[in-house]
This record gives sequence, structure tokens and C-alpha cells, in this order.
Amino acid sequence: MNSNSDREADTSGGAGENLFLPEGGSGPGLVLLADTGTSESSVHARASLFAEEGYVVFAVHGAPAPRDIANAAEGLAGRRETSGGIVCVAHGDTAHSALEAAALEAADSFSALVIFDAPGAATGTAALAALPCPVVFQFGTMDDVTT
Repeated sequence: MNSNSDREADTSGGAGENLFLPEGGSGPGLVLLADTGTSESSVHARASLFAEEGYVVFAVHGAPAPRDIANAAEGLAGRRETSGGIVCVAHGDTAHSALEAAALEAADSFSALVIFDAPGAATGTAALAALPCPVVFQFGTMDDVTT
């Protein structure tokens, strides 16, 4: 379980961002982007679950710019607790920024992108094919998805 001592506030990237460490102390990095409609407590709960699975999680709540996402990836890569690659998990309206960050700002930072419930994000297949990492899209986890 992820106790309070395993979670550190990280003020370097702005409000609403937190670092969650796995019980084992180290693991692969995960940048978690939660859409603007998700409560901060839900973001923390989701980040804690990933940390329980062994990830070093940097959770970003709100609407980050692609450069902010790239900074989060670079920050995770530089931490002693992070071992292995870094994955970006984006939900809803953060997907476009995550895709842009992977394409422009953080081309070599991510081992993979996982995008949940982001209608319209899977368009532009030529641009997606040019991304330097695999991208997985998951749809249908929201009750009311509109395009």
C-alpha cells in the first residue's frame, strides 16, 4: 500500500502535481494525466493504485501544456527511484497534449502512451504513425462519451 510517507509533493511543475512512490522504493516511471473534470482526490487515488503496482507516478491534474508533460517525463527520468522506461497515461481532454508532447517536446522520453476516452484523439493516422513510441487507445470506459 502507498502510505503518506510514500507520496511527496512536487512543487517544481506547478499546482496539482504529486509524486507517488511504490512500496519497493523504485520502479518504472508513469506520468499520469487526468482530465479537467476529474477531482483531485480521484487523481490521487488512481496514482496510488499505480504506485501499489510498482510504478513511480507523477500525477498531473488539470490541463497541462505539452512542455509541462515533457518536463514531468524529464523529471521522472532524472529521479533515482525511476528504473526502466517512462509511460504516459492520459485521460480525456489531456490526450491531445500528451500526443503533442510525445511528437514534439518529449520525443525520446516515453516508452509508450496509453490514452483513455479521448474522442477525436485517434485521428490523423499519419501523425500517429510518426510518433517515436507505441500508442494504445482505450475507448468505452466513460458512461457518456460525445464526439
